[in-house]
Amino acid sequence: KRFCILRVLITIAFPSFVLIHASVTAQRVVTTFTGLIFCIIYTIVGFRGYPLEGKAAYCSGFNKQTADVALVVTFVMMFIDVLNVVVAVLLIVYNHRKARHLTDSSLPVKFRYRQTLHSIRQMLPVAIFHLLCFTAQYVGFEISQQQTLPEVQFVTLNSFLYMLPYFCLICPLILLFLMIQHERKKREELEGLSS
Repeated sequence: KRFCILRVLITIAFPSFVLIHASVTAQRVVTTFTGLIFCIIYTIVGFRGYPLEGKAAYCSGFNKQTADVALVVTFVMMFIDVLNVVVAVLLIVYNHRKARHLTDSSLPVKFRYRQTLHSIRQMLPVAIFHLLCFTAQYVGFEISQQQTLPEVQFVTLNSFLYMLPYFCLICPLILLFLMIQHERKKREELEGLSS
């Protein structure tokens, strides 16, 4: 009979595991195909008026014919980054308050809030840097689109303003700095406890 109770408890919990697994699988499928569909639509809309005849400096994905689409996509990315940073800051404030107001009797819950707070604080500088990069890119694209530049200068200027290579170069340095800072802080806390 004792094993029957255990089996009933496991059986009751089983549908929740199936539901979680199905949800994760559905999320992966939706994410994969949504990204693929977005890329296909962006390619079709962005390059429908792409000039394929005549001379070109090089095959650029951002020229005067595709500038409007790239500008809209950059604005959407910047807007999502703004929302990401705002939500992260709100979550930091919320988790900080919750962790501070919990009593010592709820240590596992307090630990969970502190871990969430720590995780968000680690990724917030990267999110802010991403926001700054896409804001600079959007502003640069907007200003360059208002200029009357020849095609080669337009493409060259916007290639320089494309911020993803800068982000990919500097982001690992930010993460390395954050990891070194975290290790230093952890070492100081351990030294403080031992003395």
